[in-house]
Amino acid sequence: MRVFESLRASRCDKSEVADLIDRFLEIRELYLEAWNDFVECPQKDPDVEVYGKTCDELDPLLNRPDPIDQEALAELRLMAEELRPQHPRPLLCTRMG
Repeated sequence: MRVFESLRASRCDKSEVADLIDRFLEIRELYLEAWNDFVECPQKDPDVEVYGKTCDELDPLLNRPDPIDQEALAELRLMAEELRPQHPRPLLCTRMG
């Protein structure tokens, strides 16, 4: 799996992170290992690293039995959209600063 391999190498790009977020949100329990690798491993791309740190902050609010925090869920969905290549310019995530 290309995304998982690149995450372990700490070299994922923004599009791969968006895909990981989407999969994590769809079926959390199937992607916990890849998700944990992403939030726990530093990324070489400084922009991706900022998103990784934000995901790490959101993780306790999302990676738990239901109910998950709806504001954190909305923020993670917004991040996935920001990371997509079709965005003309990046938006700033509310937790990034």
